[in-house]
Amino acid sequence: MPFVPPAILQVFNRYLDRGGEEIAVGQFAEILRDQCRFDECIFESAEWKGSTAPAKWKQPIWMFHNPQSVRRLREKQEQTRAQAWLVHNIFPVCSPAIYDEALRQKVPIVQYIHNFRPFSITGYLNNAQALSARRWPRTYLREISAGAWQKSRLKTFVLGCVLSSMHLRNQFRAIKAWVAISDFMRAQFIGAGVPEEKIYRLYHPRVPVNAEASFPEGDYYLFMGRLIEDKGIKVAVDCWDMLRRRLGGNAPRLLVAGKGPLLQWVKNAAAANPRVEFRGFVTGDEKHQLLSRCRAVIQPSIWAEPLSFVIYDAFDYGKPVLAAASGGMPELVGDSNGLVHQRGDAAQLAGQVEDLERRGQLSRHGMGQSGRKWLLANTNVDSWTKQLFEIVRHAEGVNTIS
Repeated sequence: MPFVPPAILQVFNRYLDRGGEEIAVGQFAEILRDQCRFDECIFESAEWKGSTAPAKWKQPIWMFHNPQSVRRLREKQEQTRAQAWLVHNIFPVCSPAIYDEALRQKVPIVQYIHNFRPFSITGYLNNAQALSARRWPRTYLREISAGAWQKSRLKTFVLGCVLSSMHLRNQFRAIKAWVAISDFMRAQFIGAGVPEEKIYRLYHPRVPVNAEASFPEGDYYLFMGRLIEDKGIKVAVDCWDMLRRRLGGNAPRLLVAGKGPLLQWVKNAAAANPRVEFRGFVTGDEKHQLLSRCRAVIQPSIWAEPLSFVIYDAFDYGKPVLAAASGGMPELVGDSNGLVHQRGDAAQLAGQVEDLERRGQLSRHGMGQSGRKWLLANTNVDSWTKQLFEIVRHAEGVNTIS
């Protein structure tokens, strides 16, 4: 009997700022539309901003149960007759009510794990002082104390209450399969209590941008990402200050591309160090040019990054990566395709830059090609699609017997 791909409905609440999760969700949609009966139910955090937003008193209530979101999802399900819901971020507009609706309709949820929610209010564990996901009650208290979500203790407290309610009510029983985007995240969620047999590791897919990756090399290293402390931009700048003191004008350049709250700080740092250059947010041909001519990509995140699209970009262009030993990044980067430094250790990173400089262009090229091989072997679209369909089939089977 020929295999019939499942009908899938993807559910996602877009953030106010576009990030890696939204990029992934868009890629999934592009791939799955050609592979199965597929549709989406997309919510927007921006819906709760401006003159048309629900009243301020109503928003905290609807974060627990948004009747409008349930109605929209119900209508989509009636149209699509999806066999499974592929769920990503649901906060704040979509609300946890979708899990109750899935149970009511007997539709299995396949939950994608892009960050540490529901074991961290922010999703980043960035105020948890290196606690693991299994210590989530203490993590919640620390995040609330710091006002870590949207820079507000009140908002962080409300979302903490929503997540605590989900734990207490066991709304997660609607999730029949969890998809972790790295082995690191799978281990974290198992440690936090997710049954091992219900959670799968599946790296994000990648359609290579380049048919091959052999570009002439420039005289710079590249930091590309959101300009926030969690992404390690301060580590990268500190590293280049050290290199300038040691090597003077012989230090390679650091080009910084991105935008975010630390934009002015980066501009000031670039003005103070002539070996650092700020390029702003880049896309399209400008991004292509920066990636194709860099010597290596710097990825010094100090939060436990589950996976990194920046590393994907580097490998696609045949470039080695200098990455922090943080989160899932060491699964991608090793001695053959880059170097790993202890997160936050600018001195060690500076030593690794000097090491790559001594090795020379031929060595850097070989490391970049090794990264390219990793990318092609581990992010194949057809393989990703096949594995996702197998996970959906498993979720359907669990849903039938549970």
